[in-house]
This record gives sequence, structure tokens and C-alpha cells, in this order.
Amino acid sequence: MAPVPKAKKNDKQQTQKKRGRPKGAKNKSTAPSSSIVKAKKITKKKEPKTKVGKRGRPKTKTDAEYPVKFVDLVLGAFKALDNRKGSSLQAVKKYLKENEGIDSQKKAIYINKSVRKLTEDGALRHRVGIGARGSFKLVPS
Repeated sequence: MAPVPKAKKNDKQQTQKKRGRPKGAKNKSTAPSSSIVKAKKITKKKEPKTKVGKRGRPKTKTDAEYPVKFVDLVLGAFKALDNRKGSSLQAVKKYLKENEGIDSQKKAIYINKSVRKLTEDGALRHRVGIGARGSFKLVPS
């Protein structure tokens, strides 16, 4: 075996290049700083909202077009039914469907909430059942 001269070993290390970015080039750009021009921000003016909702559909009726709230409708239904033992929630939903044209299946959440609110306020008294179920009677005022 012939010994390897030291000069060849050093030549190999000097010719080998490091891979990747040079250490000082982390945030520096290749273009000179005088040629870099900041772009102006173009802001669009906000247009007033129209009556078009998502996907171009027209919005449903607003509060101004529907002045009567569900609480008032439900209270009116209890006054119209006026049973001696109290009216059931099912009877109120049926009344609202026939007389007010409200789909009671779709609006059941709002009807239940309004019944709970009326019982908390003291306009209705819970006769039978738990929560918004059962029968309710108007409190004489």
C-alpha cells in the first residue's frame, strides 16, 4: 500500500462545494435595492348591500316586513283557543298553521322558544308536562 499524500486530501476538500443557500443570503434579494419598487395597495370601495344573498338569491322578508313576532302570534293563538283546562302545544301549532299560514314543522323551534319565554314572563301557566311540552293556560291579567 502506498501512502496517500496530504496535498491530495486538501485539494479534495477545497473543490467540494457546500449545498444549499449561502449563509448570508437568507433574506436578501438578488435584485439591487434601487430597482425594488413597492406596489401600491388598491382598495375597492365597498358597495352598499343589496337584497341579494348568497349565490344571487333574493333575501327573505326582513323584520320591517314582518312586524309581528312569534311571541305575539303564539299568545294570540292561546287567546283564540281559550280552553278551560289549557291548550296543548300541538293545538297551538295546528292553529298557527291554519290561521296564520305558518309551517309549524319548520318553525317549531321558534314556537317552543316563545312558549318558554311566555311561561317565564308569567303570561302562560304550565298545566301538564315538562319544558315546552304539555298544555298551557293563559294567566288572567
